[in-house]
Parts: sequence; C-alpha cells; structure tokens
Amino acid sequence: MEHKEFSRIYYFPFWRKQFFFHKNAGAYSVLLSFYHPYVFLAKVCWFSWVKIPFVKYLFSANSRDLPISVQAFEEILGTTEKWVWVINKGSEGPFQKTTGLFINALRPTEKLFLKYGKSAEAISLIKNEIKVLQQLYDYEFASKIIQYKMDDDMAYFTSTVFTAQKYSGETMNTKLLDFIIKMNAIYPVALNSYDGFYYGFGHGDFCPWNLLTDKENIIVVDWEMGGNYLIGHDLFTFVFQSSFLLHPNRTVEEIYSDNKIWFVLFFNHFAITNYSDYLVKFASVKVQDKTISGSKALLEKYKDLKKLNTV
Repeated sequence: MEHKEFSRIYYFPFWRKQFFFHKNAGAYSVLLSFYHPYVFLAKVCWFSWVKIPFVKYLFSANSRDLPISVQAFEEILGTTEKWVWVINKGSEGPFQKTTGLFINALRPTEKLFLKYGKSAEAISLIKNEIKVLQQLYDYEFASKIIQYKMDDDMAYFTSTVFTAQKYSGETMNTKLLDFIIKMNAIYPVALNSYDGFYYGFGHGDFCPWNLLTDKENIIVVDWEMGGNYLIGHDLFTFVFQSSFLLHPNRTVEEIYSDNKIWFVLFFNHFAITNYSDYLVKFASVKVQDKTISGSKALLEKYKDLKKLNTV
C-alpha cells in the first residue's frame, strides 16, 4: 500500500516535536491558539516561530513524525485535502493521547476537535470523556460529541469547537469560584457514609490550560477525568496544581496563604466548616495518584501539602 504523506509540516517547540502544524495553519488564528505559552522563554520562542517565516522553516517535520498516520486521519475525517490542522502529540507514556484541532479550508466555519488514543489507559480515559460529554450535552460550557468509535485497539471522538480564547488567568477569582460551585452541583452533592466527606460532580483536572473564555462565559475542555469527586477537588486543583507546575519555587504555605479566603467562601457555601480536612484528603489522594504515575516533583509537593498546618 502506498504510504501517504502531507506535503509540509512544521513543529513546535524547538526543543521537542510536540505540536505539529499544517503548512497553512498560520492563516487561522484559532489553530494557532491551540498552543498557549505560559513561561517567558516559551513566549519568546513562540513569537519568533509565528512572526518570522525563516524560523518556522527551520523546524519542518514530515508525516512519519506525526503520532497518527495519514490513513487514520482519512478513516476518521474522510479526505485530508480540505482540512487544515494543528496536532498535539500528547505527553509520552501509557496515558498518551493525540489531540487535534481541524478547520475545513473550503468552509472555514466548520471546525472540529479530535482526541485519539491506542493504549488501554488512553482508551479508558477517552471512553470516560465520551460518557461525560454526553451527560453534559445540555450545558453550554462543554462541547458536543460529533462522532466516536471505541474498541479494544483504539478509541477516538470528534466534537464541536468553541470560538473562544485561552483562559489567561492563573489565580482564583469570584467568577471561577461561582463556576466551580455550580459545576459541583450537577450531580447532587451527597455525604459518603464510608469516609464522612461530601462528594459532587467535578472536572478532575481544573487548571488554566483546560479553560477557555468567551466574553463573560467560562468554557471547560478535556473532560477525560470528569466524574464524582470530593467537594473542593477542582478548587484545590486549580489553586495548588496550577501553581506547582507554573511556579515550582512557591511553597505550599505561600499558596495556601494567598488563597485561604477562597477556601473559606467555597466551603461556607456548602455549610462545611472543616475544610482543612478536605484539603488533607485531597492531598492524600494526589499523593497516591502521583506515586502511581511516577511524577516525582508533584509527588513531593503534594506530600508537603498533606503535612501543611492550616491553623
């Protein structure tokens, strides 16, 4: 069988082949927005890549570098000729998933998002995301499934795309707090008689890079970890995990001090006074998760959080 290839592909960042761009992706701001730099060096490199054609040409790739074959593209999307795209290879490891944003060059209002995985772990997460998005069909802050396929060897889905901007904030605010409270109540908030804690619906990975904003609206993407969570899980995730990753030199004491007011406001809404117990419970779960995943830096941070004196 003839091996099909795209004529030209570019990649970014310079130091690893993570994001892949169709040769015409630069003509569509929504495709360029699929990558968002957070640290200064990445911002400078990204500016050079976008604005200086010569720099972009230095970082050319070919179809064999892509995490998904051209043939697989065609099975999912039909002919590749009409689509302009950007693809994220995903983090390497057993949970690796390929994601992409596609625009129909013949009809630019037609856009879709793709998530694709082949490992057992990736397939399980994609199946969960399909289920969650189906449950959230009537909510405006989640995308709508277009098509999907699940079997023992692979899973994928395509979904609608929001015309929105990447969320640029890194700190908690009233709008985000209200959103998390409303999201927690999608499932009835209920007391678990086994451990004595309240649980409700949650995103599971509520961090700035999974948020979009459309004027006054908050939009959430990447629902693969969505489900029933300890009350406060998404709030704690946004506050602590975001800071651990974006500002690794900050101590848990500093982060806690800056955000204590948000914890009080959130748990007061649910008439819960012992929020420090929820924080310890959250940290304990994260320690277990990071021990399994082998994320040593985050593991040490969550161990520190578990020992935090909140008095």
